[in-house]
Amino acid sequence: MDEGHFDHFSRLAVQPASRRATVGLAAALGLAGLARESEITARKKKRKKCRKPTVRCGKACCVSGECVFKVKGNRWLLQGNCTITQSIEILPRSSVTIDGQGHTITMSGPKSGFRSAGISVVSGEAGGRVDVVNLAFEGSGMTGPCSPITADPGAIFLGQTSSQIQNVTITNINCGSAISASAIDEAPPQSITVTGTRVTANPPPGFTGVGINFSSSASASLTTSVTNSQFTNASVLFNQGSRATVEGCTLTRSMIGGLNGAYLTVRNNQITESVI
Repeated sequence: MDEGHFDHFSRLAVQPASRRATVGLAAALGLAGLARESEITARKKKRKKCRKPTVRCGKACCVSGECVFKVKGNRWLLQGNCTITQSIEILPRSSVTIDGQGHTITMSGPKSGFRSAGISVVSGEAGGRVDVVNLAFEGSGMTGPCSPITADPGAIFLGQTSSQIQNVTITNINCGSAISASAIDEAPPQSITVTGTRVTANPPPGFTGVGINFSSSASASLTTSVTNSQFTNASVLFNQGSRATVEGCTLTRSMIGGLNGAYLTVRNNQITESVI
């Protein structure tokens, strides 16, 4: 055996058995280069296509705009603090969880740039579910006068949508409703849970901050539970056909109100400088 052949078989001997078999056969057939190319191709994983509204971002799929969310299953993971000048609009096809991962969305610029809220969810007559967790909103960057009918943008709007809002902090939504929801007759029954949430507003003189403003038509079904949350200068209001329980909350210069036939259960709350 000449020196060149001996060197080739020496290198082959220290490789794993499966690799030796592949390379040995390829060498015997004069196809070593083709064998290496086939191995590389086999090792490549076929990438899943990103379904709209997601786009490819590295190895993952993302919802990309002024904020970037990495999508894992039905979970949208916010990738960092971000500033928005218009609403993040969500039309859910199925259940979605928006996980802020402790980051902050800052709302900035003219209020007219926002449709109704920083995150605006409209599910239509079929209903839907969008949960919001571990997220903060900061609204002091919005510009423009306060609307006399509390029509300014809020942080979260839920239209015909069930939700769990947990560990969410909202500050300086001073003229609008921090969290608002509506229900219509045509949609299926909806349920909204707000827990571990903190809302702080600093409304200008003559205006009242609103932390929660949920309403439904008289025959629609909207059931709400608000627990273990804090509201400062931010009242908690329910309108028309809403059925709500407010329990274990701390309210400062804020009130709990039921209007136009709303059904309320209020217990074990700490309320200062305010009335029920």
